[in-house]
Amino acid sequence: MHTPNFGKTFILQTDASETAVGAVLTQEEEGIERSIAYASRKLSSAERRYATIERECLAIRWAVDHFRYYLMGREFKLVTDHAPLRWLSTARTDNAQITRWALALQPYKFQIMFRPGKSDTVADFLSRCDSKNPSEQMEPQTDKADNSSGITRKDKEMHLGFITSIDLT
Repeated sequence: MHTPNFGKTFILQTDASETAVGAVLTQEEEGIERSIAYASRKLSSAERRYATIERECLAIRWAVDHFRYYLMGREFKLVTDHAPLRWLSTARTDNAQITRWALALQPYKFQIMFRPGKSDTVADFLSRCDSKNPSEQMEPQTDKADNSSGITRKDKEMHLGFITSIDLT
């Protein structure tokens, strides 16, 4: 994981499965997307009954809210593997739930990009988390292969705690 550069564009990749939603926040550095943070959570029993488009939209809404301190007030790219959601910020729908989520996303400036699921492997993996507690969020993990910075898990938790405590108003 890398330290965020608030002068560069963030890329938020999201995905949903039948049991969970996952997201990874990245930034491009020298043509390579570098991970900033990961997040996932299991779906409730009611959320598991959502249609695919609703679960994918829920993943977007949840991920944007989860990473709001990184994304609020700046333009970012939102990557989904569900092509019908490319219209989310511009089209109207008869689905009241999706309409409410789209309205909740209006304060954010983002460009929706479609990327096939085969290319979006990290968010796809995170959306298939395995946990016994349906509301449990997965713990942040250190990627041992990409820990060249020497930052420890405790350092990352302190960093994330600091980021979530910043008042942007």
